[in-house]
This record gives sequence, structure tokens and C-alpha cells, in this order.
Amino acid sequence: MEITIRQVDRQEVWELRHKVMWPDMPFDYIKLEDDDLGIHYGLIKGDILISVISLFIKSLVYK
Repeated sequence: MEITIRQVDRQEVWELRHKVMWPDMPFDYIKLEDDDLGIHYGLIKGDILISVISLFIKSLVYK
């Protein structure tokens, strides 16, 4: 079975977050205020989303 990593949209992230982290809470509970600003990547096995990582870049500091 093929394993890939690809960018996923926030709706896919929300579904997995709800299922895995807070299944007993209302669906809107799992939505983060900045989800629309994040870059979300998913680990997909076959055609099943297994895991996600969400990146939020607040500012870049160069030294």
C-alpha cells in the first residue's frame, strides 16, 4: 500500500481532529481560529488520511 505526504485542506484536518482528538465534542469545537491561515499536510496510506501536521507562520526573524 502506497504512503504519501501531501498538502490537505482544513476540512480534512477538521474531520481527523474531531475523530481522533475530541469525538465527543461538537464539530466546531475542533476548529482553530487560524486554521484558514495554516498550511496543512497529511500522511496518506492508500487513500486514508492517517495523520496531519498544521504549520502556522506568525513571523520570520532573520539574524
